Amino acid sequence: MNFILIGIPGSGKSTLGKKAADALGMKFYDTDTAASGHVHSEKKASTFSQFASEFVKAEKVVVREIAKSAENAIIATGAETALFEYNVQVLRPIGRFIYIKRDPDRMLEEIQKEFVPDPEALNAHDVRELMVHIYRDKIPEYENLADLIVENDGDEAAGLEKLTKLIRSEQNPGGNS
Repeated sequence: MNFILIGIPGSGKSTLGKKAADALGMKFYDTDTAASGHVHSEKKASTFSQFASEFVKAEKVVVREIAKSAENAIIATGAETALFEYNVQVLRPIGRFIYIKRDPDRMLEEIQKEFVPDPEALNAHDVRELMVHIYRDKIPEYENLADLIVENDGDEAAGLEKLTKLIRSEQNPGGNS
């Protein structure tokens, strides 16, 4: 059985997914990492718009490749991946969707704590904050798609424990997790 992690940027899909896969002896795939490598190996996009377009195409290819080979795996998707119906149609038959749910207001508070202002430049802080605001509106879509939900509003260890416990219980229904 495969588990497909979905959620807004920064919710913990990749971090928790990798650590859970290691702890459970499962394979791990990250669609964003694979698609990014695919775009960079194919050609250089000259504008952000071109990169974004190429990235969406690459992620579609990557999702199909992963779906063909994934077995006993955790798949961390990019925030957009599960919002495209064709990706859902490819991933749905191979596993269960787990929504990594993280409160956007809490995420914004954490981003603010890490921020060192630089009035001269758009920086990673600004981008992360913008992404949380953009994807806040997508939360109902993730909730509707999810087979299972993991609340990830504590520290990383707590989120990892919840995710691994959930996956164990799904792998061994009715047994001890």
